[in-house]
Amino acid sequence: MDMNKDSLEASGWNATVETKVENSCMDCGKEFGKDEIRVIPPRRMQERDRYVQAKLVKRRMLCMKCYNIGCADSSMKLQTERINIARLLSSTHG
Repeated sequence: MDMNKDSLEASGWNATVETKVENSCMDCGKEFGKDEIRVIPPRRMQERDRYVQAKLVKRRMLCMKCYNIGCADSSMKLQTERINIARLLSSTHG
């Protein structure tokens, strides 16, 4: 389905849905509580979000749980990459 604002409005899209999208986590979809901490992810993540791509919302946010999981995943990937590079270097120079 082509996602643009006109086609979605024709199918029942409205400001309430737009507000719900803006006020929910871009990863897990959980709606934010009134005083809940929200994290604005980097531009590269924003650009991959389907609602931002379709220009339905200006930006999306992450809940702290998803942000922390993402940070842990990124840290683990970086650590694994360093280990693999070290192994590769030691095997070529050994």
